Amino acid sequence: GVGDWHNCVLDSDGQALCWGFNDSSQLDAPSTALISVVGGGGHSCGLQADGSPLCWGGASPEASTPPEGMQFVALVAGQSHTCGMDGDGLVTCWGNIDAPPEGSRFIAIDSGSQHVCGVTDSGTVLCWGNNDQGQSSPPTGNFTAVAGALNASCALTDDNQVQCWGSDENGTTSPPADTSLVTLSGGSFNMCGLTDAQEVACWGLDSDGVPSPPAGGFSQVGVGNTHACARETSGAIQCWGNNSHGQTDAP
Repeated sequence: GVGDWHNCVLDSDGQALCWGFNDSSQLDAPSTALISVVGGGGHSCGLQADGSPLCWGGASPEASTPPEGMQFVALVAGQSHTCGMDGDGLVTCWGNIDAPPEGSRFIAIDSGSQHVCGVTDSGTVLCWGNNDQGQSSPPTGNFTAVAGALNASCALTDDNQVQCWGSDENGTTSPPADTSLVTLSGGSFNMCGLTDAQEVACWGLDSDGVPSPPAGGFSQVGVGNTHACARETSGAIQCWGNNSHGQTDAP
C-alpha cells in the first residue's frame, strides 16, 4: 500500500511493515494479521482475514474509523477518506468524501486525493467527490480498471489501452503513445502500470524521477505523492522518486 509520503507492505505472517513519513502515526501498524493494506494521505488501512477493516493513523480521525460490522474484499484510501467494496460490489466510504452513487455495483475501485472512481459491473466508470478539474467526469466506454490522482483519473479499456481525464497540468492524463497495460495505479501527480511483460511504465510529473522506473519484472506497482514502489516478481520491493521522508528506503 503506497500513501502520499509512506508505504506499507505485509510480511509472510500478514503483519504490516510501514516506512516513510509518520506525522500522523500512519506507520504505527497494529500487531494484527492482515490480508491486504492500503495507504492514504496520513493514514493506513488493512483487511483482516474475515474482511473486517482496520485503520490506523490519520490527521482526520474519520478516515481511520471504519463502520462497525462490515466486511469488504477491497479497500482504497485518499487524502482524508477510505472506501471499501464488499463481495456484492457495493461501496461504502467514510471520512471526508461524498457517498457513492446509490445502488451502483462495482468490480474495481480506486481513489484519488479527494475523489473516487469505480468500474461498474456493466463496465462503465462512475466517479464521485471533488470534480474541480473534471477528474470525476469519466468518458463513456467499457473499462476493466481505474486509477485516481490529485486532479486526474485514468482507466484501462477492455483492450488494455489507457484513457485519462481531468487536469493534464503535469502530464498526468498524457500516457505514452500506444501504451498497453494490464494494471494501473495513480498517485498525486503520476500514473504507473504494468505491461504484459511485467515491466513498469509511468508518466506525469518528472521533478523526482517517477516516470523513470527501474528495469525488471514486477507483479505490483503503487504511486504516492512524488514517489513510487513496485514489488519484484521475486517479492523484493523497489522504490524510486522523492525520498524526503525515507519513503523510498524499502525494507
